[in-house]
Amino acid sequence: MRREIVFLILLSLIVAVQVIPSAQASSSALLQTWYYLGMKPELQNYLNLGSGDKVCQGFKPPGSWTVDEISVYAECKLKGKRKLYVELHEDGPEGTVLASGSVYVSRLKWYDVQLSGQVALSPDKWYFIVAYANNSWNIYYHNDGKPNDDGLAGVKRYNRAWEFLLIDLLTRYHAMFTVDSTRLQQLKTLAETYKPTLQFEAGMIYFPCDFYYDNDTNVDNNRDNYPGNTESKLQLIRVFMHIEEYSFSDQDGVGPAIAIEYWFYYVYNIYYPWWGGTYEHYHDWEAHLIVFLNQYDTSNVVLLKTGAHGRLYSHSWGEAEKEGSHAKVYIAHDSHAADIDTAIPSEIRWDGNGVPIRYDDSRYKEIYVRSAV
Repeated sequence: MRREIVFLILLSLIVAVQVIPSAQASSSALLQTWYYLGMKPELQNYLNLGSGDKVCQGFKPPGSWTVDEISVYAECKLKGKRKLYVELHEDGPEGTVLASGSVYVSRLKWYDVQLSGQVALSPDKWYFIVAYANNSWNIYYHNDGKPNDDGLAGVKRYNRAWEFLLIDLLTRYHAMFTVDSTRLQQLKTLAETYKPTLQFEAGMIYFPCDFYYDNDTNVDNNRDNYPGNTESKLQLIRVFMHIEEYSFSDQDGVGPAIAIEYWFYYVYNIYYPWWGGTYEHYHDWEAHLIVFLNQYDTSNVVLLKTGAHGRLYSHSWGEAEKEGSHAKVYIAHDSHAADIDTAIPSEIRWDGNGVPIRYDDSRYKEIYVRSAV
């Protein structure tokens, strides 16, 4: 029951494309991710395609993965919905069709296509996503001056020959793969390496803890049972650590990356916004920090994100205060919004430093979050 509650809260607030179990859980784990073949930039363009026109995007998978879904960033500007067909080919856009599927397209968004079967991918082979429709539609693409980052993209119009393009089509595939206990331990070590130091604002009443700090499974009484003594509260501090591999931040142009998410649970929230009034609620769930590491060079921090009032804010590694590999996060005493300095978004002011909790404080314990896949 405890684990199910953790999953529900996580999935309601984040897109968890992959989670990593605790290293003690098993000798290996089945994981999953959406792997993007064209980052979604702020400025983008599209190909307009007619009936029977086809597009393709090639790729080589990073490992021996299994794919069961393909997604395209597309739209149909005609009134109503139109059916889009998607195929997965091997060796080339005219190669063997390994699986296929279809979806109805209308407004601009990601459209996920369930394939007719799971396909085992090999890291030494080329694969091509091919998409087409029987009506006019648009597919968007990424053009950053470095085309074909993942593989060749092309268009075939009016049954002519394929024309290969210097762009990357916005496509992605849903992949599943296993990692062994050695890799799990490596990722656990990374989460501990970048665990943040917490600087709470003066006047903090509720500090982060476990959902079950009071040793019962009834979370409704968490505020009632919360201790009044500050040291007793600090003894309960916990961080929920959730790790994704092959993660992407489209808006920031980052990926593939290892994303280490540091989540914190508070039994109660009291917020006094600058426009007046008071907002209170039970069970405050905050992503204080997400650290993005280069997938292939984990000493390279490519992006930080902090959470405040339901939004994530991007920062460079160089902007953060840190001790070695541990960034410092400032946390507001009322709303529990966070930032890398005291200028926390939508907070009226910083009332001075309160309790600091260093990354190596013995009271500050980790909980590794996993989910069913």
